[in-house]
Amino acid sequence: MSVRTHEAYAYRCGLACSVLGKMVLQEIDTADVARMIAALEERDLSPRTVRGALEGLTRVFRFAIRHKYINDNPVSRLEKDEKPSVDDGEQRIPSTEELRRLIEASSRASRPLNSTIAMTGLRQGEALGLGWDDVDFEAGLVRVRYQLGRNGKRARLKTAAARRNVILIPGLAEVLHRHRKEAFSRGDTSAQPYVFSTKSGRPWSHRNAARALSNAARKAGLGEGISTHGLRHTFVSFLILELGFDVHRVAHQVGHTKPSFTLDTYTHLFEQANHAEATRERIAASDFGRVLER
Repeated sequence: MSVRTHEAYAYRCGLACSVLGKMVLQEIDTADVARMIAALEERDLSPRTVRGALEGLTRVFRFAIRHKYINDNPVSRLEKDEKPSVDDGEQRIPSTEELRRLIEASSRASRPLNSTIAMTGLRQGEALGLGWDDVDFEAGLVRVRYQLGRNGKRARLKTAAARRNVILIPGLAEVLHRHRKEAFSRGDTSAQPYVFSTKSGRPWSHRNAARALSNAARKAGLGEGISTHGLRHTFVSFLILELGFDVHRVAHQVGHTKPSFTLDTYTHLFEQANHAEATRERIAASDFGRVLER
């Protein structure tokens, strides 16, 4: 094994260990593996990186089975929608028209959730963990303070950067107003009502949310590549390319701990925005750009 390959596997296993900690190998079950995947996804790591961590953990289990330290590989029992989905091509970022089609194709139950993720850039767990007290209609803000784990339990976000206020645009506010009125009229409430809940007041699960999004994408004719991670990228691209947000404002909106991570992740978008701005300035200063001046 080359040094570079060794370093790659060490990094992947390190990611897994950063969540699983010092758990004894024999005690790790499928639920623990699913929890690891969710925790890594919540750090805003790419699906490819998360899959790499899962592959590293899989190799550890295979080694342990071969040497009879354990009898079973818990990774093999993961459901398909619990595994990180990776598009081997370029990251799919839906266009405005595709996003409109996706929302229109969403079921009545899933449309408010899909709209919220698309128009706020929240991570799936953050959206599912929202309570009505977190939606400030008067101030026009969504206060992101909690996330829903794959175990169905709501937990407070750990870092100050993750706990943030996200802009609630008027269109989404209208959608949520209507959703709240319909939910309460049906009695979909509990002592601490979730924004996205079942009739019994329980929050939507990660699995059901992902399945509803996939169904909407297929119905809209968008194929299999649409994910909540892709919707988050759509939101970020809008902030950078359309609104001209700088790296610090983008990092705050999406909950990144360090702006440097935001810059590394979206370098191509910042470069594209800077190039477009520079091009506009050069055209405006040229004789061609002055043709329509009076």
